[in-house]
Amino acid sequence: MSRTIHAIGTNEQRTDLDSHADTCVVSSATALIDKDYEIPVNVSGYKDDVGNTTCRTVSAVVAYDHYDGTTYYLRFNQALELEGLRGTWRAQCS
Repeated sequence: MSRTIHAIGTNEQRTDLDSHADTCVVSSATALIDKDYEIPVNVSGYKDDVGNTTCRTVSAVVAYDHYDGTTYYLRFNQALELEGLRGTWRAQCS
């Protein structure tokens, strides 16, 4: 489900998108951390050599550069911050 909101008198648009993702993961290396909810989460099972780790629950903004030269800013609310991640993940629920 998504919706687009057009601002009157500007060229700006805002789109709300519900990806039905169970969890989004960001890294402070690739995202601007906007808010720390101070809700640590224990994470395990995604990589054998990591074992268990504790992640912060954050809201973050990631810049996406489209091939046409337009830069989009994607906001991730209540994502897990995973140290050392080189990209942004969106896990799909089945």
